[in-house]
Amino acid sequence: MTGGTTTIIGIGEWSLDLGMSPVEITAFGDTWKGILPSIREYSGSFSGNADTDSSQTSLRGAMLGGSAVALRLYDAAATYWNLGTVYLTGQNNSISVDGKGERGWDFDGHGAPTYV
Repeated sequence: MTGGTTTIIGIGEWSLDLGMSPVEITAFGDTWKGILPSIREYSGSFSGNADTDSSQTSLRGAMLGGSAVALRLYDAAATYWNLGTVYLTGQNNSISVDGKGERGWDFDGHGAPTYV
């Protein structure tokens, strides 16, 4: 997973939710519901091992400062979702008794994603 051109160290999973809110156009006398496509949206999350490197530190800074980040989510070496601009909407941090730390971020997208 990369944020812009920086690989985010330690990330082990991600999810992406694509959605659309159709507009109903059903009229009196119609026998079937009618809809038109409307506004589309996407959001998601990513998480993995906590790390103190600059890539996770920059995400924390973007989250706390409300800054947008560019994000790509890879599902193979050469194929990925190019999300363009996203805003980090949440960050979670946890640590277990054995000392293993984990971090995760939630995001909402701005603009259209593409699959490359």
